[in-house]
Amino acid sequence: MTTLPASLNTLRLACAQTDGGKLQEVAHGLRRIVADVCAEPIREAALRLKEMGTQDDLDNYDTVLAELEFHLRSLQPFVKATATDQG
Repeated sequence: MTTLPASLNTLRLACAQTDGGKLQEVAHGLRRIVADVCAEPIREAALRLKEMGTQDDLDNYDTVLAELEFHLRSLQPFVKATATDQG
């Protein structure tokens, strides 16, 4: 969970650079992370980004990325609580 901010930054960069391979790779990893905490909306948005990267079709990435960012922000209290519990 602590890698979420870095993953999001890498997704943004991959989209800005229209790097479908990197987008697919990072989105796939993000899906695995959030699946462990039952964050289905994040997993679904990451899946769409992964598919966009696989197909090298980034035409509407900004909409999907905005959705992903929205859901990640809603997960922040959980991430902070988890980090506090482990620290």
